[in-house]
Amino acid sequence: MRKAIFFDRDGIITVPVVRGGRAFAAKNFSEFEIYPDAAEAVSRAREAKFLCIIVTNQPDVASGQTTREFVESVHSHLMKTLKLDDIEVSFDPSGSDAPRRKPNPGMLIDAAKKWGIDLQNSFVVGDTWRDVDAARAAGCRAIYVNRNYEHEAQPEPQRVAFEAHCVLDAVLWCVTQEEQSDASY
Repeated sequence: MRKAIFFDRDGIITVPVVRGGRAFAAKNFSEFEIYPDAAEAVSRAREAKFLCIIVTNQPDVASGQTTREFVESVHSHLMKTLKLDDIEVSFDPSGSDAPRRKPNPGMLIDAAKKWGIDLQNSFVVGDTWRDVDAARAAGCRAIYVNRNYEHEAQPEPQRVAFEAHCVLDAVLWCVTQEEQSDASY
């Protein structure tokens, strides 16, 4: 079975728009920006033989704040620019308990079936408690990147395998864990 690093999109791969201490997805290309270390993080993960997959809630489509076409054009750009393996999206509205909407693990489980991924030997890198809870529910190790959002509840520390400063820091930790695991055989 294969191993993966699942990345949240906004706040991990792309710079969120922060308003009132809360992080939001870009609604147009003038707001869209990829974190400077994202390309290197994905490259390092791929070198270590991890599949690189984004798992993202995009409720702004359901609420009419942006279009599905815009989200899909962002994803096309990310796939091409970062050489990702896949992007799993939940367009379910905020507050929904849909199986694919984080904190539920549906996107992770669907990707595991599609790609033959061993979830117990995979990681989720996210910046919210939803990402951490989705990782735990799927049996993955949760890496939390603390962006210090003013109005975001912090995940419980015991639910996190590692707290990183940025996406590259998170990936380097995952690679180190994999190397240590390989060395023990």
